[in-house]
Amino acid sequence: MDNIYHTSQHRDKVKKWNLIEAPTGAGKTLGYLLPLSYLVNIDQKLVIATTTKVLQQQIVEQSIPLLNQVTDNEYHAEIVKSSYNFIDLDRFYEALDNYRLHSHTAILKMKIIVWLTMTTTGDLSELHLTNYNSPLFSIIRHRGESKENTIFSNDDFWLYQQNRYLESKILVTNQAFLARHLDSQYWGKNSYLVIDEANHFAGSLRSASSPTIDFLKLNEYVKKISDILYQNRVTLRYAFTEVTTQLWNYQDLQGMETHFQAIDELMERLEYNIFGTYVQNKVKFKDREDFVSILDSNHKFGRNNPKLFELLSDLIVELSLVSNRVETLFDQYNFQKNFISVELSKVISNLTIENNKLRDVILNLDDLLQAIQEKDTKFGVQIDMRDYYEVNTLKISWRQFDIQGLIEATTERFSQIFAIGAAITIQKDFSHFILDTQLNQNQINQMVILPDANSISKNSKIYLPSNLPDIQSLSSEEYYAMVTKYIVDVLDNLDHQTMILFNSLNTLSNVYDRLMETDVKEKWEILAQGVTGSNEKIKKRFAIGRRSVLLGANSFWEGVDFPKKMLEILIVTRIPFESPEQPDVKIKQDILKEQNLNVFKVDSLPNAILQLRQGLGRLVRTPNDRGVILLLDNRILTKSYGKTILDSLPKGLPVVNEDMDTIKKDINEFLN
Repeated sequence: MDNIYHTSQHRDKVKKWNLIEAPTGAGKTLGYLLPLSYLVNIDQKLVIATTTKVLQQQIVEQSIPLLNQVTDNEYHAEIVKSSYNFIDLDRFYEALDNYRLHSHTAILKMKIIVWLTMTTTGDLSELHLTNYNSPLFSIIRHRGESKENTIFSNDDFWLYQQNRYLESKILVTNQAFLARHLDSQYWGKNSYLVIDEANHFAGSLRSASSPTIDFLKLNEYVKKISDILYQNRVTLRYAFTEVTTQLWNYQDLQGMETHFQAIDELMERLEYNIFGTYVQNKVKFKDREDFVSILDSNHKFGRNNPKLFELLSDLIVELSLVSNRVETLFDQYNFQKNFISVELSKVISNLTIENNKLRDVILNLDDLLQAIQEKDTKFGVQIDMRDYYEVNTLKISWRQFDIQGLIEATTERFSQIFAIGAAITIQKDFSHFILDTQLNQNQINQMVILPDANSISKNSKIYLPSNLPDIQSLSSEEYYAMVTKYIVDVLDNLDHQTMILFNSLNTLSNVYDRLMETDVKEKWEILAQGVTGSNEKIKKRFAIGRRSVLLGANSFWEGVDFPKKMLEILIVTRIPFESPEQPDVKIKQDILKEQNLNVFKVDSLPNAILQLRQGLGRLVRTPNDRGVILLLDNRILTKSYGKTILDSLPKGLPVVNEDMDTIKKDINEFLN
């Protein structure tokens, strides 16, 4: 707290970055909220960028009330998200009468009406639905446009929400959202930025500037709009010929046909340009019957190809013309009160649904066009084709590596930046974080490592069964069987809440199936990510459970709080190395190789260490917590890099390598 307050009082105009590693359970949220709360005002705000919705809610619903309790103030924080999350009352009003799609749509409308008597925000997430896939949501979500002289223009939730953002001194948002909206006025001037879970920041920036374009889907959306307009031309002509405003008339319908033809032609030329330049000669004859996937990290896609640039630009223009005409038709429909039919409402709702999909693709095409224009940037491209002989099955995924521009823009935008996380350093060194984030040493003000107040080394242990096989020599089936055997052994003999962390959802699913064939399921509630419910649901079930076991991957490695005795045993199935087969990972590692860097040393190993440290952080959240890790991967002892991993874990943390009977006995004594 003192450090952050002092740094904020004496700001350096160039050296704005402060890298702080604070151990799990150290109360880091209050640690930055309290000192910065004394310095914020309407212009100079505190912006907090984190990774998940759960963490955003945690800050607003738990940390801010605690801050107010401590300071006797009434601070209020807003979660900044896009207009898409809010209801458009004008559109909903029209939908009530006009969009009579199915009986379940009618029930959904009733739920929304009841919710509208209670909500003060208009945020659709308050409905707490399991999914928002109903076509109704495509129609009633807010588009972000300003309202003038509409029925509900004085009660527009999005306008109200924007004013709340502008008036709030503390804003919480998603790291990727911040990257996409750096120039937004919401963030104020000379504001402070706290990047919470900072180890994810580089990844969030890269994904924010990595669009994907699926040409087959784009073709589907355009064809669907064309078909709807053509098949319902009589209904539309009858509906709009007499309208005095003439925002849309029958001639428009005929004029659209030329745009559809232009789009068809442009897409075909674009697909052949990409196929001929980047695919055709890269696929061997024998592989042409299979699914085609080309990973290219030599930064040449789009370079010296002015035709590609021209075709993309023209396609964006034509698609935008179609999309805007459909929007005009929607406005015309809402304006016309004298003619309403169920048939017409279905036509308009179907058009709106397809148009929303089309608008998303237009944004991605625009991102791709801008990415191609960037000179001297490092990136990779993944080109997929479902069928080599069908060029319209092309799918392009742009993978941005260079984020220097975004880092510089972020540095420029804020007056002081605090990058905070529980696992940022490797052996007390910030080099990996600095390399990954492409930070310039001149931008860094300080690097701080805070001591561990929870005594992880005293309150935790790592166990490695002595008779573990070499997992790299096992087949998939043998590996699943081995992991299942150890899990059953632990659950049969130890009575403690247990979480099992996997590197892949495929392994998790296979082990879950095997566990369900044992009698473990009679004694334990087995919760599995992607199998037994949403992440939120299984977290809650696990937190209130007495005899629960949770099988998790990805998001369960970090940011999940289970204090006290909610979690005591963590089984880590293998050292969490990223799979080099993943396109993102392969492209990143190819680019690092180009720079003559040792990929394993600067990327694979550091990321595995950070992930392992995050997993360890799930166990000990307070000074009174106790927990153990059972690691089912003996490479930590047999490989030369094992020492680096062990040296990066909390100093003095015991590592016990014994047979399972000794381990079970020791765990029982330690935890009891």
